[in-house]
Amino acid sequence: MAPLWKTPTALGCGRDDFAQDEAAISHKPGHAGAISYIRSSTSSRAERKASALGREEGISLGMEHERQLLRRQAATRFGSATADRLAAAIRAEAGPQRLMAVGEAIARCATGGELLREIGSRR
Repeated sequence: MAPLWKTPTALGCGRDDFAQDEAAISHKPGHAGAISYIRSSTSSRAERKASALGREEGISLGMEHERQLLRRQAATRFGSATADRLAAAIRAEAGPQRLMAVGEAIARCATGGELLREIGSRR
């Protein structure tokens, strides 16, 4: 089954949209080219929406993998208690710059307490 974001109706560009547009102009003489235009613009509109949704999904997935990696690194270096507190601190609100700073702090800090203090002070 295709992901929801790939279906034309989820994108607002389903067969019903095309049928309505085609019906509105098909009875007028000399408008055959307009039907071709509607077909191509409906398709490209769906492709643009699908592409944008796919990009957002990919970015979100990449950020989640980054958070998981940072948690594993902190667990390896400072133990699971510190890693759990770090994971809570960098939950969904942390952007790419913040995650980069957390990675650098994991490498730089000597103790889990120092890491958590530094991460907490950067909010």
